[in-house]
Amino acid sequence: MKKLPLMTTICVLAISIPAAYLGFQAYNNKGADRQAENDFSNELAIVKSEISAFKEATSELTEIKQKIAQLEIQKRNNVLQAQTQHDGKNGDDQQDIAQALPKSPIEMAQEEEEQSSKALALINKAFLAESSDQQWTSETTNLITGFFDSEKGANLNVSDIQCRKTLCKVELNSVDGAQAANDLSLNFPMHVGQALSQARYFHEQNDDGTTNLTIYLARNGYEFPSEL
Repeated sequence: MKKLPLMTTICVLAISIPAAYLGFQAYNNKGADRQAENDFSNELAIVKSEISAFKEATSELTEIKQKIAQLEIQKRNNVLQAQTQHDGKNGDDQQDIAQALPKSPIEMAQEEEEQSSKALALINKAFLAESSDQQWTSETTNLITGFFDSEKGANLNVSDIQCRKTLCKVELNSVDGAQAANDLSLNFPMHVGQALSQARYFHEQNDDGTTNLTIYLARNGYEFPSEL
């Protein structure tokens, strides 16, 4: 075998080594490009999956909103039908339908006020019709008066105290403040409880924000009158 001159060998090596190195780098770069491409493909697949899931959730939400809207329409139609289908129904049936419909806060407040007025008129009528039990009336009147003369009730403006045979009536004007309400709701019933076991409070609101208060109390062993 014929030997190459030294200079020729050096030249060959000078050319082949950089070429080999560049080939190795190109191979590595190609592998890195393939990895980056794979990573991008995976991330793209994840994004597409999340977009698909979001679309499904949005679609489900839209369906739910549509169902709610349909139920609301159905509810309004049912109420309207109940209000308008009165042919062949008597007055009691129509009243049952009206009672089944929900009441507004204003209607509820008016109804409560009407019931309170009826109860007040009924109790006051029974009170005025009663005769007097001289001993009990005197003792119980003094008991009630003693509370308003005490420290706990001294700030309350009492205008009238009356007791009959089984009922007592106390009237207060311009009741104001949390302390006054506390005195009446807690201390007053405890003070008179030995003779009067029940109490009914009727409020009348004044323009200045204060309240006129009428209290009816029932003697132990007796009940307030009620409608039959």
